[in-house]
Amino acid sequence: MGNIQEMKTYTNDDIEHTYSDGKTLYNDKRWGVPSYNWDIEHTQALTNMPLKELDTHLKMLLGAKLSMAQLRESYWQNIQRFKDTFIRGRNGLNKDYKEFVYLSRHPNEVAYKKEHDGKLPEPKEINYNNYIFSIVLMVVGLIMWIVFSKMSYGLSYALDQSIDLGRSIFGWAFWIGVLFCIAAWRGWKFSQPIASLINQNILRQRQNIIDADEEYCRTHHVSDEDLQEAFKYQSSLDAIISTYVNEMKLEQKTTDERLDGYFKIVLEHIVYLPPDQTRNMYHLLRVYETLLNGVPTWDQAIVYVGRGEQIEDAKTDIVNAIQHSASTIRSAIHGAQVSISGQINEMHSGLSGKMDNLNGNFSDLSQTTKIQSQNVEHWMEVQSANSKYQSELLNRIK
Repeated sequence: MGNIQEMKTYTNDDIEHTYSDGKTLYNDKRWGVPSYNWDIEHTQALTNMPLKELDTHLKMLLGAKLSMAQLRESYWQNIQRFKDTFIRGRNGLNKDYKEFVYLSRHPNEVAYKKEHDGKLPEPKEINYNNYIFSIVLMVVGLIMWIVFSKMSYGLSYALDQSIDLGRSIFGWAFWIGVLFCIAAWRGWKFSQPIASLINQNILRQRQNIIDADEEYCRTHHVSDEDLQEAFKYQSSLDAIISTYVNEMKLEQKTTDERLDGYFKIVLEHIVYLPPDQTRNMYHLLRVYETLLNGVPTWDQAIVYVGRGEQIEDAKTDIVNAIQHSASTIRSAIHGAQVSISGQINEMHSGLSGKMDNLNGNFSDLSQTTKIQSQNVEHWMEVQSANSKYQSELLNRIK
């Protein structure tokens, strides 16, 4: 954990700026075709240029532009992947911490739910238009009133008093049943006294669990500060953010360096070709393909391509165009790409050390995640240690 504590702490502003910088690089002007001067001397030099030299300029330019297109696509995919991974990591951490807080502050609720299919006591829905209770009360009251009314008097004073009391009680029961029947007809809440009493008991059980958890929180160290420290929340979040920012910065740096290298190669070779012919790389690919197929000069290749080229063709992506070109074209441009990559790798050989540093950050994050899991297991052990207390509570509220 020492490495995590020494890791630089980044803010939400750093996160936003890092992603904003990433989009800025994606929209950098160097990805496009550079502007350059062209005059009659350049035209004359191109006219007198040996075909082999022209071949070198074309394949190096096309190879560099193809590598740039592939680099740009890969770069965008990577920064989106880093962003998605960061969001998933942060959301996962918050979800785990929320569960950790719940387990830490509600041991009695957890214990009850474990015994009752994951549910707390819930009041039942009451149909206040139900006539069952009122009808039963009326029927029982009427029957018992008739029974007591037919009993014989004069056997003893005490028995006579009991008969009168019974007749009175069940007579009142009948009329109370009538009252509840009217209440049920109107949908009044007091029409279902038994169901209401059952719900009150359920709510009392639920409140007992809540009160017990509140008492537990008062006697144990479960404040926000205590739980964040126990869970190592901040260090975990710092590790996730730091990994994201470092990944993004390294990706931006390496991409910027490679883009700069490709751009220099483009500048080195594009100046030998007229701007109106290099404005679209697919068009230039067609010109190069025509030269490789036997057209002897640049001017003739331009005329040949212009005669058959369609407007729709000019919109074709260079990556797809080269992939579907003849094998001679693919081989020539691939060879140029290999040569270009070798030059750029020599220019930026120090990138391997930066990758080692990033791998260290991944190790820090892995270690922090392991500690999170251990913390959750520890608190589950705390809940088990309190099982006796929870059992006593459950017995009290049943």
